[in-house]
Amino acid sequence: MKYYSPSMRVVGLIAGMAVLAGGCASRGPTAPIRNMSVVPADKSPAAPMVLDEAALESSKSSQQRVAQRLLDEAQAKLEQGQLDAAVAIIERSLRIDPRNPLLWLKFAQIRLKQRKPALAEQLANKSLALAAGSRSVVTESWRVILEARAARGDTGGARNAQDTLNTYSRAD
Repeated sequence: MKYYSPSMRVVGLIAGMAVLAGGCASRGPTAPIRNMSVVPADKSPAAPMVLDEAALESSKSSQQRVAQRLLDEAQAKLEQGQLDAAVAIIERSLRIDPRNPLLWLKFAQIRLKQRKPALAEQLANKSLALAAGSRSVVTESWRVILEARAARGDTGGARNAQDTLNTYSRAD
């Protein structure tokens, strides 16, 4: 057995910890950013860089188009009765556009059809949280919540959801 001095042990321990910490700090693979350009704030070579707003909007609208296409695809699967396929498509679309209330609403509707009312209500609440200003999404989300609560036997909760839904319906 080889004997190492205490100072060598400390050096070895520190080196090992540095290797481990370096591995934890790596970012891993990331998706490339497309359709984004960087332009200088002014013409000097040392000028700070700013993101081109048009490129950002183009990227955002491209993501929204993809999410909408996937939403249409999920609706087709839903109409064909392929609920698991519709769920997979909606989950994919949510990875692309997680702040889209329509996607969360469709996910809630599918879960309700799968007889998963507790999950459907959670997803409808997420849709409500993101639906600021979209009256139709808010109304449909409350309709899902009403059906989910009724399916779970929560009559008081269903009554509250119905009252809220009536409030939105009267405002139309």
